Amino acid sequence: MKKILLLGEYSGLHTNLKSALVRLGHEVTLASAGDGKKGIYGDLNLNLESTTRIGKFKELKNILEGLEGYDIVQFINPYVSHKLGVLLYNTIYSKNDKIYCVAAGDDVEFLSFVLNGGMTPYTVFDEYIEQNHKLEYTSLLDKYLHRRFMSNMDGIIPAMWEYAESYRKSMYQNKLKETIPLSIDLEKIQYEEPKIGNKIVFYHASNRPLFKGTANIIKAMEIFKSKYPNDVEMINADFLPLNEYLEVMSKTHVVIDQCRSFSYGMNALYSGAKGKIVMSGSEEVAMKELKVENSPIINITPDISHILNEFERILENKHKILEMSHEIREYIEEVHDCSKIALRYLNTWK
Repeated sequence: MKKILLLGEYSGLHTNLKSALVRLGHEVTLASAGDGKKGIYGDLNLNLESTTRIGKFKELKNILEGLEGYDIVQFINPYVSHKLGVLLYNTIYSKNDKIYCVAAGDDVEFLSFVLNGGMTPYTVFDEYIEQNHKLEYTSLLDKYLHRRFMSNMDGIIPAMWEYAESYRKSMYQNKLKETIPLSIDLEKIQYEEPKIGNKIVFYHASNRPLFKGTANIIKAMEIFKSKYPNDVEMINADFLPLNEYLEVMSKTHVVIDQCRSFSYGMNALYSGAKGKIVMSGSEEVAMKELKVENSPIINITPDISHILNEFERILENKHKILEMSHEIREYIEEVHDCSKIALRYLNTWK
């Protein structure tokens, strides 16, 4: 049995991994600052929430004590808590055995890779740059903390092609381990056989619209709806109350995830596990990174005509929706089941 600390979160990746590791008999603690707005904190909340100095001191003492004495510590990127960064790092490096980092999500290397033309002909940041948005992880402080953090890693484990390629082109390439796919806890997600009526229902959640390429997706949805008003229902929403979301998902056949990424993410896994056809990033180079020959996840790009062609193909194959639904669930069971992924992490940590 190993004592394992999972630090940070990426849309449930560590939460799912913890579930599998615990089932295998390991002692696992998940510590997180909340994963942005998702509020995934795990067992140890790394935020200092007290309003008094004494309260903050007690919280900090409890946090630091909770980060000691592990066989394995694994981060997801260095940005667990900017405010506590140096204190956390010093405690972790000096009072634990092996330290690893999962490369998943934005960080200094990924931003540098993208901004230096590593991804063409499109990237998830194109619209941010076009609209002059300030990008994170480009400041001198970010670069300093990143260098201090990564230099102490025993290994860096990418979760997909974008991050693997970023680190292959970095000064940390000698620390790079084999890419391990994202993990999902399938015991908690029930497959839902699609109900096929007169219309195919497409759904796009337009949160993070610039990142996902929502403008192009919505334009394609509008064109397709006007062409086939009696054959398709197109639903787009940036936020739905839980009861409405569950109602929409229950009748959805196709989830349009994103069109600016080479790889698919956790949203594609959750949707596919339920048996939804998924349109997302599934470029050949990204699938090769995962050692996948054929992925049922439909690759789409920011090209509206390309998205429309894929819509057409789904409509033409309406009679295969049930088959496609089974296929994507089976694919996720084979490639992303957290029980299989946990064994790969354990092997990498040896």
